[in-house]
Amino acid sequence: MSEANNLVKVQQLVSIAKENPKDIEFIRDHLTLNNRQTFNQILKENELTIKRPRQAKPSKMIKPMMITVMNEPRLAAELSVALAKGNKNKMVAILDADRFSPKLNVFLNAKSYIKSVYTHLDFQRTTGLNLLIDATQKHVLTQKYAQHLSLRVSGYRNIHYFSGSYMLEDYEYYKLEDYKKIIHFLRNTYDLLIIHTNDFIYDSFTVHSLMCSDVNLIACDGLMHDVKDKLKYMNFLEKQQRIDHEKNVFVIFDYDKKKHLDIRVLKHTLNQNLVSVPYMKQRSLNSSQYALTRHMKKRVLYQYNHLIKYISQVIS
Repeated sequence: MSEANNLVKVQQLVSIAKENPKDIEFIRDHLTLNNRQTFNQILKENELTIKRPRQAKPSKMIKPMMITVMNEPRLAAELSVALAKGNKNKMVAILDADRFSPKLNVFLNAKSYIKSVYTHLDFQRTTGLNLLIDATQKHVLTQKYAQHLSLRVSGYRNIHYFSGSYMLEDYEYYKLEDYKKIIHFLRNTYDLLIIHTNDFIYDSFTVHSLMCSDVNLIACDGLMHDVKDKLKYMNFLEKQQRIDHEKNVFVIFDYDKKKHLDIRVLKHTLNQNLVSVPYMKQRSLNSSQYALTRHMKKRVLYQYNHLIKYISQVIS
């Protein structure tokens, strides 16, 4: 092979090396001594920087916590998925404690009833909340048994979802003491616990969840009247139930700067912890699957990582 053709060959190998830096050592090892010297010289002349394969940064592990989300099941569902994706070695429990209109099953793309547990309850009452209460009353609630009472969220092995009560007529029969035992158990069993409640400030489940959590996410819709109403609710609960306002985070959910108030105006009005979760078109699309939790994209995960970081700062 002529020297010119040999040089062309080496140059082609250099081009390959540029596209596949991890193969440089392999190419170098299979060249003759002269061609290896030429190869190294051309690499040096071109000042080729070896690009290392991009690796996902390990997420900063957060400490165990209980988060209460008030009256926004989409926020609770999306947050649970973001936490599960960023903390794969931790177990996340999410309980639907909204006894008026439980909807977490819709936004987690999960089932509502547990079929695998033998119980005296009729089928419409075989939900996570009811079966947890039943197990507590029978003194059989263990970590292993709780796993059987949880519903799986497709694609996320470290999320255990406990569905709520879909029978409005059962509302008055629940006892706060049973609920307290459930919360205590879940908090001591799982690394991360998310409770979703309604915004009725005389609901004992709502008030207890807000009281015993590490942080409360108060969902608002970005309009002044709604923000002021939620602020009024929380000020009332601080006075009546001593719920510390410093652990409350007002979340402008699905914030659209085109139709909502300027975020700076809202911050000035609240003068309290406030963050926003940007608007996403997928939240309003009619589909059999809720896309934002079924396949959470990097952009959405990035937004929630910002919220999670803010939460960590609040409880630190």
